[in-house]
Amino acid sequence: AGASDYTVYTRKDLTLRRGEKMIVTLFTKRIQYSHGYRWRVPGDIQHFLTLRNETNTAWTTGPCLALSEGNAISEDLLIYVPIGGTGEFPVTTAINITHEQTEAETDRKMKAVEPARDSFLDLVTVSGKLELRNYGKQPIELAVELPVNGKPVEGGADMDSRADQKR
Repeated sequence: AGASDYTVYTRKDLTLRRGEKMIVTLFTKRIQYSHGYRWRVPGDIQHFLTLRNETNTAWTTGPCLALSEGNAISEDLLIYVPIGGTGEFPVTTAINITHEQTEAETDRKMKAVEPARDSFLDLVTVSGKLELRNYGKQPIELAVELPVNGKPVEGGADMDSRADQKR
């Protein structure tokens, strides 16, 4: 019953003598992919490929090489992708997208909370701004991950023009 938890690739008519080594291509498939970008603030913006597994077998965790017109663009570890699932394959740091983060304290109320006797906490209000600019030729989709201490009370996207998606 537990066999469904494993992916086993088989190859017929293969003989290897003791002490010999061999590199074997198990399968070659053309797959659908898209480009993605992620900014885990305060780090760099990462470029990755989103790979869709529409093959008849799961992809086990292992090394993966991405080629563009015969040239290697990335080599990294591809994590397990089930049949019908998607996986993310890292490419590189996105150098054509600049980013800036600013943060400022806008208000402070001293001793606003008393969680225990003779113990006080200040209520600090902080305002922050994330700015991005895409210098590439194509619009991109970018996910932003920003850890926030405390409780966010307001947020939004301030874009000058939705038509100018490269900004």
